[in-house]
Amino acid sequence: MRQPGLRIALCWVGLTLGGDAALAQIYFGRDLEIERPKLAAPNPGTPAQQNHFKALRLFVKARLLEQENRLVEAIRLYEEALKYDPEAVPLYKALVPLCFALDRDHQALDYCRLVLEKEPDNAALAYRYASELNDRGRSDEALTVLKAYADHAALKDNPVLSAQIHFLLAELHEDRQQYLEAAQALQQVVAVLEKAGPANLPAIPLPQKQVEEELARTCEKLGRLELLARRYDRAIAAFEKAQQKNPTQAGRLHLHLAEVHLARDDPKAALASLQKYLATQPGGDEAYRLLVTLLNRLNRQREIVPTLEQAAARDPYNQALKMLLAEECVRAGDFRKAENLYLASIAEYPSEEAYRGLARLYQKQNRWGELVRKLDQDFSDPRHLPSARMQIQVLSAEADLLKGVATAARNLPRGGETLRFQTRRVLATLARQHKFYDLAEHFCRKCLPDDPQPGEGYLELCRVLSEAQKWEAEAEVCREALTRHLRVPAIVFQLELARALALAGKDKEAQAAARIAMQQARPGTDEVFQAHYTLVVALYRGQHLEQAAQEADQLLQNTVDARGQRQVHYLLSVIHSARKDYPRAESHLQRVLEIDPEDATACNDLGYLWADQGKNLEEAERLIRKAIELDRANRRKLHGSLEQRLEDGDNAAYVDSLGWVLYRRGRLEEACQELERAARLMTDEDPVIWDHLGEVYYELGRRDQARTAWEKAVQLYEKSRRRDPERVQVLLGKLKALQATAAGSKP
Repeated sequence: MRQPGLRIALCWVGLTLGGDAALAQIYFGRDLEIERPKLAAPNPGTPAQQNHFKALRLFVKARLLEQENRLVEAIRLYEEALKYDPEAVPLYKALVPLCFALDRDHQALDYCRLVLEKEPDNAALAYRYASELNDRGRSDEALTVLKAYADHAALKDNPVLSAQIHFLLAELHEDRQQYLEAAQALQQVVAVLEKAGPANLPAIPLPQKQVEEELARTCEKLGRLELLARRYDRAIAAFEKAQQKNPTQAGRLHLHLAEVHLARDDPKAALASLQKYLATQPGGDEAYRLLVTLLNRLNRQREIVPTLEQAAARDPYNQALKMLLAEECVRAGDFRKAENLYLASIAEYPSEEAYRGLARLYQKQNRWGELVRKLDQDFSDPRHLPSARMQIQVLSAEADLLKGVATAARNLPRGGETLRFQTRRVLATLARQHKFYDLAEHFCRKCLPDDPQPGEGYLELCRVLSEAQKWEAEAEVCREALTRHLRVPAIVFQLELARALALAGKDKEAQAAARIAMQQARPGTDEVFQAHYTLVVALYRGQHLEQAAQEADQLLQNTVDARGQRQVHYLLSVIHSARKDYPRAESHLQRVLEIDPEDATACNDLGYLWADQGKNLEEAERLIRKAIELDRANRRKLHGSLEQRLEDGDNAAYVDSLGWVLYRRGRLEEACQELERAARLMTDEDPVIWDHLGEVYYELGRRDQARTAWEKAVQLYEKSRRRDPERVQVLLGKLKALQATAAGSKP
């Protein structure tokens, strides 16, 4: 227990550093009567008391830096203070918002967890922790946290926080289609809002009208959840309450009632309610699509098109309704009327929906040539560029449409119409995007003769051939480009030639090309680094590992910028891993992390190296999980808010590493889940993942699945660039042993 005299001395230190009594009170978590000493500071006493004294001193300094917005320095001092007083909860609390502010998400989340372990009644921090987890794609963990606090005693005196927690809980349950649980959570929010007001809940400083509008919205959402949970009476009650609280939105009640009647399998009552809502002439097509569903259910299909035509005539600016009408015309077989609707919409309000509908109509009629001509014509007139952009967006999203258009464009008769350069370039780019490499190569080659930026077309063709793994063809393109006078510097194609030859397995030619690039590189430019780096890669690809390591060491000595050093350190780690010199490989990965602690690839690879050797397993797991979090954060920054769960886009190699370290730690069921997820995530067949999965299946006693996984791993090893003859022999031995065991177990 801390002594009163020591507390006074520590507070005096805070005051002499420019702090105040409040800072000390924050640290201790209690009120103190402070009397500033007239003489020197008293002796802190024991080593523990001295450490506590140092922690407070650093805490006060960090607070002052934080007030001056010097956040990085403040974090450093807070973390230094933790070394002296690791049990000081206020230090962890202070670090949480600062780490979030500086995008150090994984650290902030760790600090949140530590605070909650020491202060389990801190419901406010639990809500923030869960919110941040959910925002970072870790919704399962967020749900676990919120469930623990949903009925916590700390919420009884804080209804606002209770509403926030239950609202987020409802959203998470709804995402999992757990509608009953979601509705139960949202009922708690409704209960809080019903009591809101100056007399009952002054903590909600909103006008009563605004509170009632919010209550109406929440009741409407509750009604939707009750409907999905098939509790129809409760759904109707929630919708009626929403109508009472906000009569101006009462019209939507008829739409919701129609949905309830439809769910009860009463389409006549549903249609009667829906027609009352349609009388308000709603925007969009949601209600009209429900109308189509109901008329189909009632076997009144002939009424669909005339009814929609009448609605579209009453609401001529409702483009979504017109698109629905066109769809129904197609379904009814009236292609001419549908085509006219799509073309009129494109001419008046170009949209992706209109062009997509027209393209699907032409696809049904095999009129691909008209789509090609329309795209080409729109590029010819600046006034039609918005329409051209819409077409590009649709073709970018719809692989089958793009394939049909591009194939029709490729098959145009020779000597006939010639597509504009822009059309050819767009089709090449879109075909490459959809991995239709033969089509992409065709249009790239067609772009070469009249390329307005000579050399760019050759580069794009190189990219297509590289992605198609046609490395010898890529090398030929590079050689051809080197004979031309292009705007792109020749060394670019020389480097690309060396890389293509290395990937094609032509080691000597690749190294010779890289050395020519080194001679061509202009001194003092980045070309010198790129050429030498390419030589190292060519040597590594050719399995000249000792020479590759020597050249890489020399390159490292000549590289001064941190980015280049990081690249070379990483390449050296790969080379030494191939040499099975794991200590040196680890040291280079550690150097990468010293230069950039947020390098996801280095975190993963170092963690995997340790896991593969069965050492530093706890730290290995932490690094691999950090790599996955960093990868998710990068994708979040690139794509903004993601509609799909972040886990769906995880790097398969990182997930494989996580599964492997869990296997090494003896957590077989978790390892199996992660490795199976890695197998689902991988785009290119990776033998290592199936190799690992076989090991886990075997340890779990699932021998048939182990045999299947190992057989697939052997096949992939033999046809993959990642050939490993030694590992293949090991797997063949395991398969032989499995076969013998299975034969011996037969009666």
